[in-house]
Amino acid sequence: MDITVHLPDETHVILKGISTDKILDVRRLLSVKTETCHVTKFSLSHEVRGPRLKDAVDVSALKPCVLTLTEEDYDEEGALAHVRRVLDIVACTTCFGPSATAKDQIKPDASKNGPAAGEKGGVAAKKTAAIIRRTAKRHVEEIATDDHLFSLEVKLCNGKLVHVEACRKGFSSVGKQQILCHNLVDLLRQLSRAFDNVSFLFPSFYDITSVSLFSVYRNY
Repeated sequence: MDITVHLPDETHVILKGISTDKILDVRRLLSVKTETCHVTKFSLSHEVRGPRLKDAVDVSALKPCVLTLTEEDYDEEGALAHVRRVLDIVACTTCFGPSATAKDQIKPDASKNGPAAGEKGGVAAKKTAAIIRRTAKRHVEEIATDDHLFSLEVKLCNGKLVHVEACRKGFSSVGKQQILCHNLVDLLRQLSRAFDNVSFLFPSFYDITSVSLFSVYRNY
């Protein structure tokens, strides 16, 4: 059965479910969907059954089978879980650089203990999409003290260092570009074209046959 979920950006995704699915299963399907895999703090609503559907609700009982995803405010635990989720998604993909040319290929009689083709000293070259580190909580006048959860430093693949503040409404940059987004991925996409160029590879998190082009090291 098809389950349509409307997203906050006015787009929608269609999930492939089964008749015994519950709202909890819809959440799991969204967590492995490219467009929503990085969205962690949300509720689902239905035009007849109302907002904040409980996980135990049977999807087959929802007529029509159309849901709306609503972003919810974070608490500190939820914001930390979101950051870890983003790291988990991108940390599983690693860049090994361009494929070795025919000239670089190891001959059949080459040493079995030598470094692999395309590697230097046996260690593949890696390109880091972002390093995320929690820092001492900064004082930010634009964010109310009660809403401010914690502070982050994000070093992007182009070397740019971004200061990010986690608050109840989402993740905010500070400095000249003050942008608030509900999730960290959307914020980094707006702040860095380099990150935006690699973040489209999120599907590789779920496709083990994909060629990975970036990695994120957990430093949190």
